[in-house]
Amino acid sequence: MQTPTLTAILEALAHTAQQSPLLARSFHPLPHSASNYRIKHRALYFPMSDGRGEWQLIVPLSGAFEVTEEQLRKRVEQCNSSQLFAHSRYIPKALTLFDIQGRPYTLPALLQQAPLAIDDFIRRNCSSKHRANLRRALESLALGAEELLAEGVLHGSLSRKRVCFDLDNRLKIIDFPLSGGTINDTAQLAEAAILLFVAGCQVGAYRAIATQSSTPHEHTRRLRCILSAAQYYSVGSLVRLTEHIAQNAPSESIVEAIKAIAAEPFRPMPLLEALLGGGEVAPHNIPCHHTDNTVVVDWRSCDEVLPAGEGMVRYRRGELWGYARENGERLSIERTLLYAEEFRSGRAVVKTARGYGLMNIEGRMVMNDVWDTLEWHSTEGIVTAADSAGKWHIYNPQGGQLSTAHSDWMGSVAEGFVVARSGNKFGYFSTKGTKVTDFMYDEAFSFHNGVALVAKEGKRYHIDTTFRRIASDIEKIVLEVRGQRHDLKSNRK
Repeated sequence: MQTPTLTAILEALAHTAQQSPLLARSFHPLPHSASNYRIKHRALYFPMSDGRGEWQLIVPLSGAFEVTEEQLRKRVEQCNSSQLFAHSRYIPKALTLFDIQGRPYTLPALLQQAPLAIDDFIRRNCSSKHRANLRRALESLALGAEELLAEGVLHGSLSRKRVCFDLDNRLKIIDFPLSGGTINDTAQLAEAAILLFVAGCQVGAYRAIATQSSTPHEHTRRLRCILSAAQYYSVGSLVRLTEHIAQNAPSESIVEAIKAIAAEPFRPMPLLEALLGGGEVAPHNIPCHHTDNTVVVDWRSCDEVLPAGEGMVRYRRGELWGYARENGERLSIERTLLYAEEFRSGRAVVKTARGYGLMNIEGRMVMNDVWDTLEWHSTEGIVTAADSAGKWHIYNPQGGQLSTAHSDWMGSVAEGFVVARSGNKFGYFSTKGTKVTDFMYDEAFSFHNGVALVAKEGKRYHIDTTFRRIASDIEKIVLEVRGQRHDLKSNRK
């Protein structure tokens, strides 16, 4: 077997006459390829393009691949039949070289699509503007891990750098045709899932990971930091996934944990950034723990402490909010809160990075945090909320939609009726969700003692709960309506 020199391979890649017809006709080196090639796994990786996307031409430096041609062809076929692997093409006589006597010999090569390596993908998408791409990539990774497990496909040489994503944020694993080994694929995918999740939560924490070495000692320290932060912020899915990696859990358990973290909302985790960066976290920023593992808030560490009603206290640290009982016991909450209102009748309006939601006193969301605006009217037992399209509806305390008709805005709720607006006209809904008037008023106020003030066609007058105008002689003795005109813009920050 002839062993080629690196110079000879690069010269062949620079001259189409020494390339197979497929290479010469359909592929060309990328700009600066001659200086941007890489050598890894005893092969040369040379960047190419087919005019539509980037590829890697992989040429064995020993003159032949370590797997047999039969194995290589079988894996290429398997690779191209799956959406999880980067597509590949095997070229048995890709390059023609010459020995010192001038006799020609050929080298095989593997063409492989070149998706973005996970670190490059994260660096492109870690801004708030593109964070949704990290979420889609994480979901794709979870589906991919489940599929690999179900089909019993083993890469065996999977590593962080071989986990990639295409421009549609879909998982693409590279180097499958050349794979071989006994590395736990699911554990490597779990590590990749943590990277994506950490980047979505706290980009500074990801940067700390990206710049650290991959020694066993550093890997163990990193897992400990992630586990501590996950426990501190009550991110149960991250706790489970980190523990599964550390404990070499069965693949089935790891895959289930990856699926769980793929559904976990991103949230700020400044503590994780501090831990991974080797920084010190002030003791007052870390809650103390009772022997029963309940978390107790140190009020001295809070920037603001406010009554939250119904035996609860609201507290703020920086831009983040939380709830605790009056004895300091922290309420375990499913989301990271950017704003929190007081509890009324067992419900509180909260805001997360995704939007407004409604939370019960156990810390569970009864209306998911997806609303542009949300109002909890505890005295009437209903919720008015606007979706991303600006359409308002009425909901019950369990989040069930009551109204079929929508409006552009909903205001005060009193005595069984909701003031609403469509366009520049006002009308009323009942608290049961029924539209009880047309949008026909120029102004409309809430009911008080069975009376509401409205304006129509330039005239102001009072109506009763049957929406009939009150006779002028009776109107004179009606007390001033205490309901106030409602600003069409929400004043909630």
